[in-house]
Amino acid sequence: MSKLDKQKALEIINSIEVDDYETEDSTMLFANVEDNDENREKIRSLGYSDDEIDTFKPYDDEPFIDLGLFVWDYANWFDGEKFIIRSETA
Repeated sequence: MSKLDKQKALEIINSIEVDDYETEDSTMLFANVEDNDENREKIRSLGYSDDEIDTFKPYDDEPFIDLGLFVWDYANWFDGEKFIIRSETA
């Protein structure tokens, strides 16, 4: 499956509930979502395999996937609720 266009991908990404995130200044340190079948299916629909998704897990023994490890291929900002493409003039 090819990578989707950025706007469609962002709609899928933003349909996943972020359980916990942390930022420092304007840098996102992590954005964890639950590692479950529904979230994996959404991430797979972006073109990632389960093996690739496993590399997005910060710790093997925790049930989370860190969106921050791949979401920047689609977005350039997190507004506290959703990932967005923010214009450079904003």
